[in-house]
Amino acid sequence: MNMQSWNGAGHRWLLGALVAVGAAVLVSCSANTSNEKPHIPSGASISSWHDNGAGGKYLLQIEQGRAPAAGEKLVGVVRTDTDCEPDAGNLNHCRNTIELSNGRRIDVVDNHEMGIHRCLRPGEQIALTRFNSGWIIGTVSGS
Repeated sequence: MNMQSWNGAGHRWLLGALVAVGAAVLVSCSANTSNEKPHIPSGASISSWHDNGAGGKYLLQIEQGRAPAAGEKLVGVVRTDTDCEPDAGNLNHCRNTIELSNGRRIDVVDNHEMGIHRCLRPGEQIALTRFNSGWIIGTVSGS
């Protein structure tokens, strides 16, 4: 192989490697943005997601389902606790399904730091009240 043909093959190989690395970086960056911590809603009793879960009180983001009506208190049972891997900022965005006593179901995201405050546990009872249309407050006893 002469130097001129190697340079052509070498350039194509280097270009291919750079494209692959660039694609991997883009995928990695887009994956990280999906775990961005949500903005804490105005009026919440916490100032940081690291505080969420203190005293058994959780601010939960609704993914699917409806918040209780204003002034209504619902009781449910936590059925699942999944996707609890921490993000780059060491926050967890756990997914929970809660089966409500009225027969409905609500899926929520529990944004918290597991090293400080525990996850919601499958099988435990939780009382839910409305914070706003997209957020609820869940309270568990015995935390």
